[in-house]
Amino acid sequence: MKVAAVISTKEAKFGPVIYRGDLEENIKKLAKLGYDGVEIASRDPGQIDKNKLREVLKESGISLSSIATGQAALMDSLTFTNQDEKVREAAVKRIMEQIDFAAEFSAPVIIGLVKGNLPEEPEKNKAIEWVIDASRRCADFAKEKGMDIFIEAINRYEANWLNTILEGKGFLEKLNRDNILLHIDTYHMNIEEVSFGDSILEAGSLIGYVHLVDSNRWAPGYGHIDFKEVLSALKRVGYQGYLSLEVLPLPDPDTAAKKGIETTRKLL
Repeated sequence: MKVAAVISTKEAKFGPVIYRGDLEENIKKLAKLGYDGVEIASRDPGQIDKNKLREVLKESGISLSSIATGQAALMDSLTFTNQDEKVREAAVKRIMEQIDFAAEFSAPVIIGLVKGNLPEEPEKNKAIEWVIDASRRCADFAKEKGMDIFIEAINRYEANWLNTILEGKGFLEKLNRDNILLHIDTYHMNIEEVSFGDSILEAGSLIGYVHLVDSNRWAPGYGHIDFKEVLSALKRVGYQGYLSLEVLPLPDPDTAAKKGIETTRKLL
């Protein structure tokens, strides 16, 4: 398994990113600490200089592990469940733009908050169908480029559905696309799952991406999650992908980045 960390551009209406601002400078910091990859939380890929990113990744010997898209929901209110069809279409278009951008780096795209919350009945089932349709369209677009996308299970305080790994697994079965996998996050799991190990074994080969985050949303080692159980279960299901640290920049960004990689390397 490889280790990555989440960074963002200067625009970031989202707390758990280690570094934000100068992408070039921050990628170099992560590479120097020994990270294998970098996950970029991106509102709009048009705001990133593609050529400069490619250059710094090559110089630093680090890979783009994924593109996270939640800021499009937080800052632009783009979701697949918006009652306005134009907004839903704009959300799909933005995700496709993210896929187009990420494909040049052979990096997958995460769909988390962009999938949106569900309204109350009787509109609930209609909204689920909107998400299914939008997700399939994005998956088919990614498939043309040989890429995967990941659907994230998010805790009940941030999303009102698809909170657990079991729910996420059921949703993937409805989507029926082999290039849509499950993205799990130990911070969300600590709220929603009865057992880290059992939940991971339940998901099995459907797991495409992992956020390794402690119980307080700090870097691993600052809270009470039993990461030995998490990693043991991931090894049992044959997971070989990234462990990405989507953590709060506390007690400060540099310490979070250093402590995070040190703890995770020891666990591995």
